Amino acid sequence: MAKNNTFANVEIIAVANNGVRNAAFAKGINRDVNLANAKKICADIKVHGYRQAEFIQVLPAEKAIANGDITLVDINDNSITAENAQNYYLVLDGQHRIFATSLYNGEKDATAIQVPAIIVELASDETVAEYISAINVTKTEWKPLDYVRGGRLTYNKQTFLCDTKL
Repeated sequence: MAKNNTFANVEIIAVANNGVRNAAFAKGINRDVNLANAKKICADIKVHGYRQAEFIQVLPAEKAIANGDITLVDINDNSITAENAQNYYLVLDGQHRIFATSLYNGEKDATAIQVPAIIVELASDETVAEYISAINVTKTEWKPLDYVRGGRLTYNKQTFLCDTKL
């Protein structure tokens, strides 16, 4: 997924049900990562640490490739084979947090962060692509008023012009 060596030799660790694995991505199915967004998340991690309640959604890679209909890659776009799939979780949701964490983990003197994850069970007739598509179409980006409300809640001791309408 990365188009350069930004993530070379960086370990990306996801932890689900006490299983610890590296992150994998479905080539051509996961959304492209906006590196600027990942850098913003990384900056927040530097200030606040990784928020342990921010779980990512994963699927054991060996389950994901069982049908042979998708190709999995690591963060550097290296193929994941059936022989090494048991070392990976396919990231279904949370790839920006994974990339942000990898940026953080790659910094000198950084203590490696393990990303908490939830293992997803696909419906018996559901594909990885269908699941990823479904969870992404239900998300809505914040509108300007959402940012104002968020700012008001964050800085509640200050008066905002829009307070009377909130």
